[in-house]
Amino acid sequence: MLKKKKKFKDIYKIPVFPGDPIFAPAAKDVYRKAKVLDSKLKDNHQFFRIQFESTGTTHYVSAELCYRVLNGIIVPLEKPTNMKQKFCIWLVRKFGLIEM
Repeated sequence: MLKKKKKFKDIYKIPVFPGDPIFAPAAKDVYRKAKVLDSKLKDNHQFFRIQFESTGTTHYVSAELCYRVLNGIIVPLEKPTNMKQKFCIWLVRKFGLIEM
């Protein structure tokens, strides 16, 4: 009989505080640098109130859509849950669809 492997359930969340820079979706296939103004938790999902550095506009964005750059590598703020999200991360890393 085969033993079932236990999955290692690690909490995957990168801490983000007000004032931290993140990359948030601004338009189709474009992520812009933004500053976190406030964070809110609603229905077990984290939302940020952000301000884009280039335009100065303020928006609410889900943490699932945002990224941070740590040691030159783009890292999602929440763990990708499906293949589409994993593919999008690969695409952004491969083609550099981030405004620096």
